[in-house]
Amino acid sequence: MEIESNLKRLFGMEKINYLALMMVDKNVHFHVIPRYSSNIKFNNIIFEDTGWPKLPDLGYNNDLNNDDLLKLKEILEKSLE
Repeated sequence: MEIESNLKRLFGMEKINYLALMMVDKNVHFHVIPRYSSNIKFNNIIFEDTGWPKLPDLGYNNDLNNDDLLKLKEILEKSLE
């Protein structure tokens, strides 16, 4: 899948989890969660996968500010061109 190959190439993703949900939102939607056995660094931020190797820890958030999110969005959009 293109999303898996891009995440692996861009961020060194080791595994991936997909969640299909429909509770609060009335439409079925998917969440794509790249998984890592060790911390990774992006834009000078250390990302930790606190649930590895078990279920993703959905209660944990890596802190991102708006500039970090825009940089991540830009990289992902360019990879899909």
